[in-house]
Amino acid sequence: MVKCQHWPVPASYDGAVSTNYSDDDFARAVGVEIVAARRMKDMSQEDLAKQAGIGVRTLSRYEHGDASLKLNVLWAITGALGVETFTILTAAEKRASKEPQGGTRG
Repeated sequence: MVKCQHWPVPASYDGAVSTNYSDDDFARAVGVEIVAARRMKDMSQEDLAKQAGIGVRTLSRYEHGDASLKLNVLWAITGALGVETFTILTAAEKRASKEPQGGTRG
């Protein structure tokens, strides 16, 4: 079971999000954070993919930022890694905001 915290959304919120990075930058940053967490847990892509219930090729696409994660898949991946989804997203946001738009892959 996934635990999450809800908080009130201000009445002035219009759904617009202002960032200094692109969706591609953020997808790449999420992928980098997944790879880092996987390596810290000493897991192979095969191990993580199996535990998360996805294919290895699919996981590879997420790790390289070539595909956007659906929330339920991100929850499965972070659950298999034993890390909070919030931790991955927060680290990715920090990483993406530091990289220039259209940043290069490492």
